[in-house]
Amino acid sequence: MDSEKLKLVADEISTNLINKDFNPSDRGQDLIEFSNRCMMFDQYKLLVDSAHKIEDRRGGSNNIFIGINTILVSILVHLEQLAMVKTSEMLLVTVLTFVGILIAFDWLKVIDSYKKLNSLNYSLIKSFENFLPTYVFSLRGKMESEHPNTYPGTRANLILISENLLPKVFLLTYSIYFAIVLIIFLRKFI
Repeated sequence: MDSEKLKLVADEISTNLINKDFNPSDRGQDLIEFSNRCMMFDQYKLLVDSAHKIEDRRGGSNNIFIGINTILVSILVHLEQLAMVKTSEMLLVTVLTFVGILIAFDWLKVIDSYKKLNSLNYSLIKSFENFLPTYVFSLRGKMESEHPNTYPGTRANLILISENLLPKVFLLTYSIYFAIVLIIFLRKFI
């Protein structure tokens, strides 16, 4: 059954990969100098490379945020020890917790920024494919959306969901911790 499914997928790829509307003379490419066509293809390659580099940077920035949050969470005292913290140290704990909230918000903004930047890159890449003989990225997106359980795109979507989930978990944790710190702080003075 799997080999039949793979053959159907391969046939679908073979059918949809080629840009049947590609005709250099229809696009006026016969008027474009060879060097200009090479320049367009070089720009296409730069966009593809840029998209991959953005993915790498996004992964690197996520690792940095995970490291910062791990260190910050380990610095903050445990809840059972929080009641014993001196009033003078409580201000530091409050500030660190608030910093954690800001870092989690910033992390969410960075993820969104990378997502928007790569969406723009892939839109431009797909636009370039109208001038190329094949639809590599357009077909990939189409296949992933039409067969969500077959292709790794579904796994990539799960990664994006968990990528957004982790900063939200840290944000919730810091917010709860901040509320507890404020309650303990207020009880000491009331």
